[in-house]
Amino acid sequence: MTKEEYLKQVGKLQHKLNMMKLRAEEYEALANSIPSQDFTRERVDCTRNLEAPFVKWLIKLMDLEAEMKEVEKQLDEKRAEVITVIEALSDENQKSVLMLRYISLLSFNQITVEKQLDEKRAEVITVIEALSDENQKSVLMLRYISLLSFNQITEKMFYSLSTIKRWHKEGIELIKVDVKK
Repeated sequence: MTKEEYLKQVGKLQHKLNMMKLRAEEYEALANSIPSQDFTRERVDCTRNLEAPFVKWLIKLMDLEAEMKEVEKQLDEKRAEVITVIEALSDENQKSVLMLRYISLLSFNQITVEKQLDEKRAEVITVIEALSDENQKSVLMLRYISLLSFNQITEKMFYSLSTIKRWHKEGIELIKVDVKK
């Protein structure tokens, strides 16, 4: 097994679990449905099945759920194992990329965007932290880092909407940023 195959085991187990969840949803839908007469086949008289039609789907669902618990356990163990291997690396950038790729299961394009967002987020936090007024800092952090609406900020901080907007406006006016192209 190559190093990449080893690291991809978490993704494969996660994919397997997702497919099992889809099957479980389908089994549950079939168990809750009412079957009708099948007129597409020729009727053959034979021993009649006395079980309710939904029973077989419930049995399959219970078996699948038991199997899913086992796969979840394997996934947790494998994830912990891979995290331990990644954490043993010395380069923080390599750790970060490998964690995003093989634990968070992001594509390389998503990782690039995530890294750029982290850098921009750090810049914004630094600029906001330079303000002296704590209320302005809080409003700007909630607005631009936590991405909350003004109404959500009012609920979180227990101040009126006009006060929140005033602090926001004052904080924005105090920020001095060199705008780069």
